[in-house]
Amino acid sequence: MRITGNEIIIGILLIALMIPVVNAVNSHMDSGKLVSHLQFNDSQTIQKINDGFHLSADNTRAARSPNVIPVGSTIYHRNGVTRVFDSEGKQVSIIEDSGSEKIATPAGMMPATQVYEVPDGALIRRDGEIAQVIVNNRTISTVINAETASLKTGSLQVPTIINWTWIEYANNDSIPNLGRFYAEWTVPTSPTNTTSQLVDFLFTGISPYFPSEHNTTLIQPVIEWNNGNSGIWQGRAWYITQDPVGNNSFHSDPINISSGDSITGLMEWNGDTQNWSIIITDNTRSRSVFVEDNRFWMDDLKVYGGVLEAYYVNDRTNLPGTTSFTNMEFRDTDNQPVNFNWDKKYDNAAIYALPGLYVDNISQSQ
Repeated sequence: MRITGNEIIIGILLIALMIPVVNAVNSHMDSGKLVSHLQFNDSQTIQKINDGFHLSADNTRAARSPNVIPVGSTIYHRNGVTRVFDSEGKQVSIIEDSGSEKIATPAGMMPATQVYEVPDGALIRRDGEIAQVIVNNRTISTVINAETASLKTGSLQVPTIINWTWIEYANNDSIPNLGRFYAEWTVPTSPTNTTSQLVDFLFTGISPYFPSEHNTTLIQPVIEWNNGNSGIWQGRAWYITQDPVGNNSFHSDPINISSGDSITGLMEWNGDTQNWSIIITDNTRSRSVFVEDNRFWMDDLKVYGGVLEAYYVNDRTNLPGTTSFTNMEFRDTDNQPVNFNWDKKYDNAAIYALPGLYVDNISQSQ
């Protein structure tokens, strides 16, 4: 990656960045009260799922698949088992986490039971081990991570995958009071060689600083190649947590995109509603999610620019072509420009296995 003038270029194959831009009541959620009406049923057959959950804003799709979660549902995680309850508290399914498919996310491989597609424009409100998904001021699903106590002991295992995760990127680990990160980029050419498991991600992101390596919280506008063996490019807005109070990956429903399309990604803090917006737009089509997270503090944030992440990569033919991230803008919560230096990062193993990788910064922020 080079930094000079007004751009950042991240290679393999060069990925360049140039620099020139719902509310919910903030009250504590009581897991005891939320769990008290649930009717646990251990006699049900334990299932496995091959795709993440789809959280529906209506019940028209709910009967079609165990992955489609009806309105008012509760998803309860404990001891490696996920239970789904309907709006009346009746258990409708019990699913084994380890036996279910692993899903590629922009923060690692996660069990399908911990990946959720939410409607466009949904607010994800998180308070400790509880997350609520809110659409049009109505809670459509509640997710409870009841394994908090054991995870606090340090037993959290971050997934490990052979053949890379984050291959290269630019970042800065400490920016106080960041309120806006905007970027534009172009969908690159697709990999010349693909497999059913190959997934490529390109994105920008923001994360709060955590001293422990077992803590990851990310908001990200993302484009992705072949996720779920789709064979196409798609764009999603993502919000991911991997920490002692819960592992969950929420994302918008996708927009299908094509090589050469113009993409904009925006992450912006709204002081009035006290939440982050994550918006990805392809020309006039967009997808968004909004995040209210009491662990996503503002005083010390990390930023990531032009991240190239991939899974099941064998050689350079599995990676996308060149793209440029341009017109990047950073502002603080008072709408003032933010200045900082980029650090270049790359995966050491990938450097040797994928000749030609490098990180070359062409500019700093402005």
